[in-house]
Amino acid sequence: MSQQSNEAIVKPKRRPEKIYLRVTSAGLAPADPYAETRLREKKYKPGDILSAQLSKLRKQGTHKNAHKIGVLMMQAHDDFRYYANAHDVLKRLQVESGAACEEIKIKKRNGEWELHRYPLSFSFDSLGEAEFNEAVRVICRYIVDVYWPGMDSEEIDLMAERMPNE
Repeated sequence: MSQQSNEAIVKPKRRPEKIYLRVTSAGLAPADPYAETRLREKKYKPGDILSAQLSKLRKQGTHKNAHKIGVLMMQAHDDFRYYANAHDVLKRLQVESGAACEEIKIKKRNGEWELHRYPLSFSFDSLGEAEFNEAVRVICRYIVDVYWPGMDSEEIDLMAERMPNE
């Protein structure tokens, strides 16, 4: 990195492939045909010892409803109408609001500090149910404070919930 630069270089972490398993009375089994295929391709066999980090996935409906907030903002607010998809809108709102973000302060050449936010993944197994729900609440409150001050966060959530599926 040159001495002239004010910005830190942040490289995304390589995420290991996730293969979903289902708990059965006999142990763990592939959760779906895709997982079964991937396990077979990796040539895992009985007796192999594998490393795993297990987490219980969130309910699928909550994830879908969060993305409906992005659809709502694309359809109802001029600042978001040119976005290609709801996911990008949700990421912008996540960064603006600070919901489920890592924060880092970077010192600029002039000696001032600048805050940068990096949104955490909203994927099913990246955030627990409570953290995910809190992030969505923070985003809804932020929308009320910045974009629709005449409403309350529950109304935003309810409007998004009633949006048709993408």
